[in-house]
Amino acid sequence: MTASWFTPEHAPPHARDGVFVITRYADTAVLLRHPSIVSWEPWLDIIRVGSRAGRDYTALTTLLQGMLPSQNAESHGRYRSLGRQALVRLAPAFAHERVAAVIHENLVAAQAAGRVEAMRSLCRAIPSAVMAGALGLSPACMSAIRRAAQSVFAVYEPGLSLRVLDAIDVDARAAQAEILGEIERARTDSSMGLSQLLTFIDARFDERAFAGFLFFLVLAGIETVTGLLGSMTWLLLTFPDEWQRLVANPSLGARCVEEAIRFAGPMRRVAPRLARQPVALGGVTLPKGAIILAELEQAHHDPAAFAEPERFDVSREGPPHMGFALGAHGCLGASFGRLEALLFLRALLQSPRVALVEENPVWENHKTFRRLERLELVFS
Repeated sequence: MTASWFTPEHAPPHARDGVFVITRYADTAVLLRHPSIVSWEPWLDIIRVGSRAGRDYTALTTLLQGMLPSQNAESHGRYRSLGRQALVRLAPAFAHERVAAVIHENLVAAQAAGRVEAMRSLCRAIPSAVMAGALGLSPACMSAIRRAAQSVFAVYEPGLSLRVLDAIDVDARAAQAEILGEIERARTDSSMGLSQLLTFIDARFDERAFAGFLFFLVLAGIETVTGLLGSMTWLLLTFPDEWQRLVANPSLGARCVEEAIRFAGPMRRVAPRLARQPVALGGVTLPKGAIILAELEQAHHDPAAFAEPERFDVSREGPPHMGFALGAHGCLGASFGRLEALLFLRALLQSPRVALVEENPVWENHKTFRRLERLELVFS
């Protein structure tokens, strides 16, 4: 089945507002692995702008430096190693049984209510509970991280005014202060999962650098899963034939998760890249210093890569999606995200009758995330 909920564009690399835009699957796959194309580090520009204007954006730039998709070389290697070790220590909190229990609790509550706004009560509540439980973070800290996450991604837009940067920095300062407070609390509260990670605070990662890493860890574990659970639920209820195929053949669940990521994945675009030297890409030569923006959502609907790309097909085979990135910047938490989505899918399929209240819900107006504003469901 098909749906027309956005208009795909597929063209050779082209300049738009001073940035080279990539929309084709093959070009995006090359971009993500090209040795001469690195991540654009937005905090360097923010530091320069702040210095000229007499602004102190230390909190904002420290949080940004903890975000793995925007790091290069030695910095990326250090933070990526930290991420691997942290996920190993936290693995018991992301075990099948614990995640399934969180999903069950939230679904039971939704079924009892009868009608729910699922983006809040299910799609965000579930990954938030999983992450908060894994680290032992307080509701106040989780709220501060969420507020900062909603604004911080704006720094990837060129030419931000000082007023906008000032507003983003307010949220960044609040999030950093809350995280630092939780680090301090974890020093005396061994019941917090965060306490298991404090040994990583050393000469390489002082408390503020570690707080930046925690900020990224939490938002990566919540924001992307929130979008995926919402999109997948909407797709299956919009296309009931695909729902019935899953009911008849539950082994298609894993493919369904991958297809949902391809069709309406949580990340609409890849973090901006920078060409360190002239690069030939898709028949176009990009100059040294070019900032490159890969529109991932467009690439995932490229007919040159996917047969009938506008058709949602839970048994789809073909090239893999790039929703978890590729190469050196491949997502460390991909297996956890897939597990959470698959367990949610299995639980949803076992629910009593569930239906959409509105067949055409509104998507958030966000350039980076593909996420529904609201998803009203009725359980009966």
